[in-house]
Amino acid sequence: MVASSVQQYASEIFTLAFQTSPRIGCFSLTPTVPKELRNKISYHLGKSLEFTIIYHDSLFWVMGHPNNQPPQKSIWQNTLNAVCEKLKKDYGDHHYQIEWCPAKPPYQPIIMSELVAQLLRDSHPFETINVLTTKYIQVTRTCDMKAEPLSLSGVEYPGIYFTVKTQVTSLYNLAAFYNQHPQKSNPEFLVGLEVQEERGSVGTIVKLAGIVKDKRDEFLLREDLKPNTKVAWKNALDNELVVTIKYNRGIKQYYYPINALFLYLNDTNSQSLGIDYTKINESQKINCPKRQPLLKGFANSAQNFLANYQINLNRDNVSQHYQELFVDYPNKGFSQTKLLFGNGVVKASNYILDGLKEGGVYQRAVTDDNVLQIGVLQLCQGNFESFIEQLTDKLGIYGFASEISHHVTEILSGSHFEQRAIAEQTAVNLANETDLVLIFLPTYDRSHDEIEGGSLYHRLTQRLLRMQKPKQVIYQDTLTQNPKYFKYVLNQVVPGIIAKLGNTPYILANPLKIADCFLGLDVSRKPKKNLPGSMNACASVCVYGNQGQFIGYQVEPGVIEGEEIPANLLESCLSNPLFRGKRILIYRDGLFRGDEIKHLLNWSSTQNSKLILVECRKSGNPRLYKWNSQSKRISPPPQALGMLLPRNQLILVTTEVSEKIGLAKPIRLTVRPEGESADMGLLMHATLRLTLLHYGSLRKPRLPLPLYGADLLSYLTLQGVLTHNLYGNYQFW
Repeated sequence: MVASSVQQYASEIFTLAFQTSPRIGCFSLTPTVPKELRNKISYHLGKSLEFTIIYHDSLFWVMGHPNNQPPQKSIWQNTLNAVCEKLKKDYGDHHYQIEWCPAKPPYQPIIMSELVAQLLRDSHPFETINVLTTKYIQVTRTCDMKAEPLSLSGVEYPGIYFTVKTQVTSLYNLAAFYNQHPQKSNPEFLVGLEVQEERGSVGTIVKLAGIVKDKRDEFLLREDLKPNTKVAWKNALDNELVVTIKYNRGIKQYYYPINALFLYLNDTNSQSLGIDYTKINESQKINCPKRQPLLKGFANSAQNFLANYQINLNRDNVSQHYQELFVDYPNKGFSQTKLLFGNGVVKASNYILDGLKEGGVYQRAVTDDNVLQIGVLQLCQGNFESFIEQLTDKLGIYGFASEISHHVTEILSGSHFEQRAIAEQTAVNLANETDLVLIFLPTYDRSHDEIEGGSLYHRLTQRLLRMQKPKQVIYQDTLTQNPKYFKYVLNQVVPGIIAKLGNTPYILANPLKIADCFLGLDVSRKPKKNLPGSMNACASVCVYGNQGQFIGYQVEPGVIEGEEIPANLLESCLSNPLFRGKRILIYRDGLFRGDEIKHLLNWSSTQNSKLILVECRKSGNPRLYKWNSQSKRISPPPQALGMLLPRNQLILVTTEVSEKIGLAKPIRLTVRPEGESADMGLLMHATLRLTLLHYGSLRKPRLPLPLYGADLLSYLTLQGVLTHNLYGNYQFW
């Protein structure tokens, strides 16, 4: 890793300067406030007293306007009592006493950053721009911001970043959707649907809660309802359904009549509803020439507002000191990462196909003289003979002789149940006679994951996994383009087929220096449709060696409460004798929760192992850019660009994205201090190189492979695909 010296870069982070000492105070509440109430109390108390309040590290921090005198302590207490009374119906009866704590400058930069970010969120002095409005959807753009301190020349400063937030808001009313639905007589189908309320926040229906007639009077008396929601309660028909919504990871559940909600639309479910999502997708793309003036406008609006608080927004995000925070590979080092194939052949990572052709696979699971028997299951219309012939030729080039022993075509009709039954039985019959099942699916199946019974893809994957039979799925629309496109598809598909047969196509030529083993930990959940109000949940683990060789995976469904992975699962996942006495890097999807770190460290002490604990966050990160100091223009960042942040954090661009598609979204890596320390350069190198080993596609994933695999396993488990294969030592994906 080297500091960038020639090419200059920029980010969306600006440092803050306070012209006068800010009016900041802090207090604690007795007894301790539960997690779900902290932000609620901060918001309502701050709104009532016209102060900005945040919760940070067991204390509530307060910032007021420089010209405003703080209220007397008795007013604070009385207002807090009123807030608790207001929240009682939803959160129970709570009583707290304010205990003021001494607070003197210098204040921690993170606290000052959080206070300014909350001040801007509360006031939101930014324009909302309408981009597209159709019958069913509206697309708008506005500013999103987050606290982000920076360390420049060894000194940490408060900071904040601004980014463009594109909001897609559905105009497809849930009541209209329900009333037109063929399953209207059984409204349980609504449970699990994603919906939006008037502000665009996305939640999930977790249960049915009766009808409006039984709840209208209660909710019309509520003071905390938004105006449009209150109108919806007032105008709803007596027999209209009421549903309960849960937002993101929150605990609180909210009640709405269905006419107050809108069906959340995305490119998957829109197709099944007959809505063309193409224009909507296009409207969400913002290239750098369009993005730069938006960012400049956001910064100007923020500066004009913050001037009232005697706070300056420093335009220093392209300064020389700022450049010291950026790190990248010299020249084209990342694309030249060496991979090891069979027969000792070494090739750069951008020559994978050449490596397979010259050396064959690194580790072969079947003998060279074995002829691979392929069964073709065609469940859609189309002539795929040319593609199939090219596929067998390509397998032969890489050392795998093959032949098509069966080709069955079933043009599906009838109900979804009948289609799945026919497809499943045919796939089983083929699997019993062949080594690999090649499946061509109709395009519409892409949007059927959430329908009753699930998609053909998930049903067939589940059935063939139980038989331990590899399969390769190709959708109809993938091959309806120009036949010249077949070559690109084959280059993506064939290495994946080779890996699914149990072979290891290639590994890293040089071991990663930062650790001996790499683990990915993921927790996922979704509402249960048959048990309203409850959740399906699972935890997944993927393990790799220091050359990217796959060691194994483990999935534990239905044992997770909340966000925390229980101790018994962590110990079970780490019980492999290979880990004893080793240095292990653990990637956690999101944040470590509860006592996870404590459990991991307790286990490692019994195994004489050392743990590097790394949190990986996929969202809420500032974008990075190239910066042209002459034209004063930004452009898309290169792959493998990183930015160092305080407290062992690294923002990292792991993907290369065409600007026609969008702008690369970086990930955030945080090394937790409770574990072993880690060189950030070695962490950057390891993370990037672990994205090179996804055999299923030449297009590399955004996440390092241990996390990518764990995330995918969790998804498949929640879809009901992984019900028997909860342990394994080959990458069926």
